[in-house]
Amino acid sequence: MDEREFEDLEIRLRRSAVGRRPEVPDELLRFIDTVPGSYRRRSRLVIGFWRPRVRAGIAFAATAAALVVAIVAGQALVSVRNGQPGASIDPEAPVTGSGWTWQRADGVMQMATQNQGYRVANGYIGACYVDGPDGWQTVLCSSPDGLTWSNPASPKIVTFDGGDFVPDAVARVGSTYVATSMVSTADVWRSTDGVHWSLTGSPVLASMTLLLGQQGLGVLDAEFAGVASASDGSLWLVSSTDGLTWTRTSAINEPSVPTDVPIFGADRLYAPASAGGYEVTRDGSTWAAAQFPDAFSPASIFALPGGGLVAFGEVSAGTAGTYTLTGMVVSSSDGLLWEVDRSNLPGSPYGLAVSGSRLFATVIPSSPASDQSTEMSAATDAGLTASTGPVDAGPRSFPIWQSADGGQTWQPLQDSTGRQLSGQVAMQDDRVVISTVGADTNWHMSWVGTPPEPAQSTATVTPPASIATPGSTAAQVGSTRAAEGSNLP
Repeated sequence: MDEREFEDLEIRLRRSAVGRRPEVPDELLRFIDTVPGSYRRRSRLVIGFWRPRVRAGIAFAATAAALVVAIVAGQALVSVRNGQPGASIDPEAPVTGSGWTWQRADGVMQMATQNQGYRVANGYIGACYVDGPDGWQTVLCSSPDGLTWSNPASPKIVTFDGGDFVPDAVARVGSTYVATSMVSTADVWRSTDGVHWSLTGSPVLASMTLLLGQQGLGVLDAEFAGVASASDGSLWLVSSTDGLTWTRTSAINEPSVPTDVPIFGADRLYAPASAGGYEVTRDGSTWAAAQFPDAFSPASIFALPGGGLVAFGEVSAGTAGTYTLTGMVVSSSDGLLWEVDRSNLPGSPYGLAVSGSRLFATVIPSSPASDQSTEMSAATDAGLTASTGPVDAGPRSFPIWQSADGGQTWQPLQDSTGRQLSGQVAMQDDRVVISTVGADTNWHMSWVGTPPEPAQSTATVTPPASIATPGSTAAQVGSTRAAEGSNLP
């Protein structure tokens, strides 16, 4: 039984057990747990106390017993499978299998950045909206677990000296953190313990401004890197080994169209090329041409654990000032040649999150191009406009889809009742966030999904045929998952 069949079985078992939680005999559970998970007949790989000849019969009996427990004990079995013995399973929680854990967020604070919070030493920090006497404001907020957010921020999680620290993007190399601020974009902050932050005061950055979000801050070759705008409007790649002393590394080309902007992702920087299109670097000094589909601009880039990369972006059409945008998912084996993801994902995607062996996409259902463009603009801007506050999401429905095979095939992300979830998907470091529309018609964080530890996961991502296997890095950048190797320069 493969992973998708297992999930389908899990959904059906959960439906049959909703509202029923009888006790599960401990002896029966112990019996199921003693059956090994794998057996290779040819290599005679068996667990010592089991004989190969009786293994099949025992496995069949254990499977039957497991089904009995599922029908009789319902949610208790699912709890055991998820490593949470006896825990109650929320019937509205997403069903992803593979050891995933989904937790409800309190939904009180509204996040103001694309990445829904950054993990630091004692919890999470982020930028949140508050409705003050002068209208919507963007403020520093903190959370002990990424689920419950508060402002003022807890001093146990974050303190800062001088200035106005409202993190827009956070990068980490080792135990040192660097962050940009939404309120004062010329400020660059640094922390060596993940709690106490101070301004860097770098002479190089004194006359420059880092771009916001993943456009402006990342990690290249285990060093901090940023894209900064000089006073004359020119763009520069800057780098630092310690987050304190920065140097100009190389010039960045001006984009030929407004939508072609630099973007950090998967331990790489993609930037506009002089002849149009994009070029990519992994060390800040050696660049190679990157070929995306025509008129495609990447907005987020992820490395797949099974090899290769996947990106979400927008295809622009029209002339300056009248662009229409349509979401698109593309994939690559080497980070250089990118192809349109020709999967069964319906409609126009406008958000992508990748964690563990899973891909999650929010989709605008198929509709006339004009409707897609209008909703695309409203959806991608929702909750991301610091100057005006959160955008009214209205009554629109954005179904969420998931893929367990690197984006080759997609299935609806459902809860245990079979209802497909709707909302926005985003990242919280290596976790997935689902935001839904509240009674105030604004987006609120509803669910946070944590993938299983790599050593515990049995899921295997089989990327599209064009995807190869890349190398490794320990650096983390916001929601960017480090690439596991590459043949890029």
